[in-house]
Amino acid sequence: GGQPPKVMLRPSLQKAFKELREKAFGKAQFDFSEDGLPRLADEMSRARRVDDAIKLLNLNLEYFPKSAVTYSQLALGLAQKGDTAAALAAIDKGLQAAPDHPQLKRTQAMLKGQRPQ
Repeated sequence: GGQPPKVMLRPSLQKAFKELREKAFGKAQFDFSEDGLPRLADEMSRARRVDDAIKLLNLNLEYFPKSAVTYSQLALGLAQKGDTAAALAAIDKGLQAAPDHPQLKRTQAMLKGQRPQ
């Protein structure tokens, strides 16, 4: 069906992912590119599995610490959980890595618009 796979990010899974990534990177078996985990995280967020999505996005930042798309998605996930301050902090980190990134700037403006004055 349309449900994302059930992924529990226990430390053992994170270790297994890292080992698999090292063995299979670039072999078209799984998308280990910068966009692979954010795509899976997006599916998880849509399935209301925001905590798992956030874990995947943080894992992606270990490999792609300047990924503006990842920071933007992370901010949206944190905002979905009601943590606007952490969401804006994620945007700030993303803008340090990728100043003037349009998606980050849009997400930042949206979050600031939602924030109580």
